[in-house]
Amino acid sequence: MKRLEIEVSESIYDHILFFLNSLPKHLIHLSSKEDPVSPILTHSQKSQIRDHLERHQDIRAFDTIDNPIEWQRKMRDEWE
Repeated sequence: MKRLEIEVSESIYDHILFFLNSLPKHLIHLSSKEDPVSPILTHSQKSQIRDHLERHQDIRAFDTIDNPIEWQRKMRDEWE
């Protein structure tokens, strides 16, 4: 393996870490002098986000449309 040392500004630090963390783990070893490198999201955080999305995926935005074809025609007429 080769060793790479970089200094980055605060504004792109998270972006660089995100990229590096996305690389295959068997091909890279990350270390930092300032902060220990940790995954962007922990397993628990990913689970919480997934649970939240599953609870809120039932969106009924078009339930009030009785005739979708007629509704589309009206929308197109408004555009012209």
